Amino acid sequence: MNQPLLITIYLWASLAVALMIIIENGLLRRHGGRLPNTPVLMVISMVTSIWGFVVPAAMYFLPIDGLMRAVPVAYIVYVFATLVYSFRLVRGKDLPDDPNDIIMPSAYMNFCQSFGIVYLLLCAVVLAWHYGIIHLPL
Repeated sequence: MNQPLLITIYLWASLAVALMIIIENGLLRRHGGRLPNTPVLMVISMVTSIWGFVVPAAMYFLPIDGLMRAVPVAYIVYVFATLVYSFRLVRGKDLPDDPNDIIMPSAYMNFCQSFGIVYLLLCAVVLAWHYGIIHLPL
């Protein structure tokens, strides 16, 4: 496959991942911070987790430069920030044996929801720039 097409697919897939993050947090909020046992959430969790491995590979194998580089860099920062945030939340606490008993704090959900919205906007702007719809002085 040619690289410009792969970059376009990557950008659209990033936008889809941003939507999934927003949906995931909406489901968490609807269930009071508890992880609902639904196929939708399982698929979203799997895709967003796998995306954490796809992003560095895309940065390595695809010629992503300029403004487009902000998309993978933002996701990598998000992955590391959520890991650090998660470890800080559980440090020194007894975790329940059943994952269904875990309640996500609203601050954590706000953080993830905010990232999802910002990442969605970033992907939309980069796609618009990629297609020549908007012109940014870079």
